Order: sequence, then structure tokens, then C-alpha cells
Amino acid sequence: MKADKIRIEDSAIIGLAPTDKLLKKFAVIPAKPLEKGKTYSIIADESITDFAGNRMEMKDFRFGIPEPVLKGDIIFSELLFNPLPGGADYIEFYNCSDKIIDVSRLAVAAVSVENSDTSSLFYLSQENRCLLPGDYYAITLNREAICDGFISSDPGRIFEVSSMPSMPDKGGHLILFNRELDLIDEVYFDEDMHFSLLGSNEGIALERILSAGLSSDRSLWHSASESSGWGTPGAPNSIVSDPAISEDQIVLSSTRITPDNDGNQDLLIISMIFRGNGNIVTTTVFDENGGFVKKITDNMLAGTEASVIWDCTAADEKLVRSGIYILLITAFDDKGRTQKWKKVCTVVR
Repeated sequence: MKADKIRIEDSAIIGLAPTDKLLKKFAVIPAKPLEKGKTYSIIADESITDFAGNRMEMKDFRFGIPEPVLKGDIIFSELLFNPLPGGADYIEFYNCSDKIIDVSRLAVAAVSVENSDTSSLFYLSQENRCLLPGDYYAITLNREAICDGFISSDPGRIFEVSSMPSMPDKGGHLILFNRELDLIDEVYFDEDMHFSLLGSNEGIALERILSAGLSSDRSLWHSASESSGWGTPGAPNSIVSDPAISEDQIVLSSTRITPDNDGNQDLLIISMIFRGNGNIVTTTVFDENGGFVKKITDNMLAGTEASVIWDCTAADEKLVRSGIYILLITAFDDKGRTQKWKKVCTVVR
């Protein structure tokens, strides 16, 4: 293989040499040093083949210099723990940082709900692989089953591993570690976190709604939408929602909510901006007649920003009827200042 057949964007390759006796791996030496924090594309000429004459399926690879992963850089993004017969579990991760991460330096473990025993570590990859900012990475024991079983999957970001932690159908607890055994993220999951009107959660993934917040917060998870095929392994989540941008202190993601699990306005996201860090927030829902419906947050400690999610359920966890609902948000800070807001939204079923 000639070095002039491969380039890194506009940079030439000045060296190319095999690193194993079977000629399966090669070391590439670029003409210019790579910069930390920058994403590159290595592009191969279409004329490159192996010894049997097979051409490359992928000719463009994105990569960069990996950086140490810290808590919150990589988060759990999607879980399938109760697959259909013949299917397989999968765990999806999301790089919410601005770093390039080497997934071979990440491992996941399961914690027993009964006795809190921790399993052995299961590494996300035995090979060095770059997870770029904003990218997803899913692992499973049966890649073919996942790619075939979910119409919204991204096969290029689904990877088969030889072993995975146990994920019981009833629920469990997963922790993501780096090689230094620092906790990067953790999540608790169970079947009650699924959409309450589903007849069965078999074959339906749990998706994270927001990238902000703790994965251990149950309110940040929801069933994947039916329109997506009940899961989006390797691809953006079907019900992901970014907080609305506004100069107002309290902003609703929408004033019209349709909780039918179609992936469109199924949930109400309340975005809040406060002065100072010591803010205690209570969020209560009332119907149009002033009747109590549900307390979403009760004396929640918030920083300068917070997001609260209402899934259109009442205190008994059943979906509310169609109608107009009033949100009363009360906040007081460590200086004794109190503020109140009223917001109105409509639930359509």
C-alpha cells in the first residue's frame, strides 16, 4: 500500500508501515502533527484493495487525539433490557462533552439490586475507537438482531461485544467506569419507568429525554416512540428534547402536550433560570378549576438553571384527561427572596 493513497484531509501522509505480521494493521505518519481537540478525517483512495482484491467498504474515517474521560463526559442514553424473543439487550452511550473519547478506556458494571454486589467490568471495546463529541455508541451481544430489529438504528454506531453485564427484565443498576475506576455515570432502570399506557414493554427501549441532569433521575427517561420502531440504537433518541431558549426565567417546551408516545410533544419540559445557586423550587400542577393534580418537585435544590419534566400524569401516576392545566412554580433562595410564576398548558389526548 502506498502512502499517497491515503491522506488526512488536506495533509499528506509521509509514512505507512504494517504493525503486525498478517498485515491487518498499519501505522500512518502524517506530514503535520495532529492537534489536540480537533477532529480529522482520514480518506482512503478508492483503488485500495486487500490481497484478495476486495475494496474498502468505508473510505472516510473521523478521528482525533483522545482525552481523559471525566464524570459526566459520557452518559447512558438508551437501554433495552427486555428484548423480544430472539432479540438482544443493548446499552447506548452518548458523548455530551467536547472531548474525543477512546471507548476502550470505558467499562460498564452491573450492581445487584438484592445485595448490592458489583459484577466484573465489561469493556466497551477491545480496540481503540474514537467517540466524537455528540456521537452515540451502542453495545450488544447480537449486532445483527439489533440492526434488523430497529428501523431507526444506525448500524455504523452499533458494536458487538463478547460479554455484557446482566440486565434483568424487571430492572437493574448500571455504572460506567473509566480505566482508573472513576465513576463516569450510573443509571437505575425498571419496567415502571416505561410509558404507563403501554400494554407491554417487551422489545421497547428506554430513552433519555435530556442530556443535562443525572442519569439516575427517573424523570429523565421515557419509552422510545412507536414511530421510531420502539428504539433508536446508535442514533439520536426519538423523544430527545432540548430546553427552549428564551430570556424569560420560566419557559415551557410547548403549550400543547399530546402524550400519545409518538415522539412529538409527549412530555412537558419546564426550563428555569434563577439568580444565585441556593434556590429551592416547588412545582405543582392544578387543573383549570384549581384542583390539585400533582406535585412535580417538592423543595428541590436547584442551581442557576434547572429543567423539570411533567409526563402528563397525576399523583396516582395515571394520565390526566384532556384539558387546560396550570403550573405553579415557587422558588426561594438563600437570601430569603421568594418568586412565583404561573404557566398554562393544554393536554390533548
